[in-house]
Amino acid sequence: MKNPVFLLFAVVLFAGCQKKSTEKRLGDREELTITPIDSGVIVINEVAYRAEIENEYGKESDWIELYNNSSKTLVIGEGDLTVSDNPSQESKFSLPQIEIPAKGYCVIWCDGEDAIDDQLHANFKLSSKGESVSLFYKGELFDQVFYDSVGSDYNVYTRISDGAPEWTYSKDLTPGQPNSSEK
Repeated sequence: MKNPVFLLFAVVLFAGCQKKSTEKRLGDREELTITPIDSGVIVINEVAYRAEIENEYGKESDWIELYNNSSKTLVIGEGDLTVSDNPSQESKFSLPQIEIPAKGYCVIWCDGEDAIDDQLHANFKLSSKGESVSLFYKGELFDQVFYDSVGSDYNVYTRISDGAPEWTYSKDLTPGQPNSSEK
């Protein structure tokens, strides 16, 4: 007969390894550990393809804005989130470990710099004529946007309001800020 204490220990150890806690306390706020997350929690919110705003290098650059559509701060592991201007190259730019506050933003400059300094800089640029932008989480397509700026005086493709399903072309540039519903 097997030792009942050993069996009890093995059951407790196994149960502890199987338990997946999605919330943890960090300081005075609850955070969500996003393993796994559902599609729609993080979305592409704004695509600026003819930018007039300078990044920290003093360069006018295009950008992609991501939006945390949830009510919890998201802590995303290094390499778990990638963006690309080519849907067949899902890991074109891999994000470092980042935190996106609840209903908050993450701006990625698309200037070909491939740098992570004070801000994130993707290793590709956006076409002013139009293309697709894809967001992947652990290799799974989470969001994808197609814009076509031919014949347009606008310089940004944006959701009507943060996280909304409807998109519009606009001249309003709002990186890291709420999208204006008056376009």
